[in-house]
Amino acid sequence: MTSTDGFLLTCMVVAICVSLLVLVALFAWMPSGQRGVTPPLDEPGGTYTCLCWQAPVRVEIAPRIPPGRGRHARGRSPDHRSRR
Repeated sequence: MTSTDGFLLTCMVVAICVSLLVLVALFAWMPSGQRGVTPPLDEPGGTYTCLCWQAPVRVEIAPRIPPGRGRHARGRSPDHRSRR
């Protein structure tokens, strides 16, 4: 084994260690679903803070919509079929 082989082997080991260290750092820096899980409140108008991202997210529970009446629901639509 020559000195060039030892140098290349050392460079490869250092590169692999640095790559693993970067991957571990990225994994630790990523947001975690386990950290930010907060059970939502049941009552409409209630708020809670979700810590699932870099900055805390404030969530407000919207009021319930009665069944059959969506956000854009209107009265009964006119009959567009031709009448003869």
